[in-house]
Amino acid sequence: MRWKIQIEGDKKYFEDLCNVFNTLNFDPKIYKDDENYYLEGSIFEKSSDEKEISAITTTFLDLVPVIFNFKIERVIEPFKVIVIFDGERGFKYVFDPKKDFFHKVPIEDAVLKP
Repeated sequence: MRWKIQIEGDKKYFEDLCNVFNTLNFDPKIYKDDENYYLEGSIFEKSSDEKEISAITTTFLDLVPVIFNFKIERVIEPFKVIVIFDGERGFKYVFDPKKDFFHKVPIEDAVLKP
C-alpha cells in the first residue's frame, strides 16, 4: 500500500527532522509541502487501514528522539495525525478529534507523487 500521512505539531521540530532525514537520505521521509508536513515510507507498506497507520506514525515519531539521541532543550508541541492519504484506493482519512475517529473521504487525485 502507498500511504502519505499529514502531521501537525511543532513546526521547528518538524523542520529539524526534515533536515536530518534529508541529510541522511532516511526512510521514512518527513517533508514539507506548502505549509504542511508529511510522512511517507516503507514502514507503512504492509499496513491496511488508517488506525494502524496512525499507530505506526505515533510510535515512530515518539521514538525518533530516542533513536537519534536528540538533545531537546525545549518543550516540543505534541504532534497529531491530521489526514492519511490512501494513494491506491483513492481515499483520504480525515481525523475528527471530537469523535476520536477518522472519516473516509474520496479524493480527486489519488495518485501520490514519488
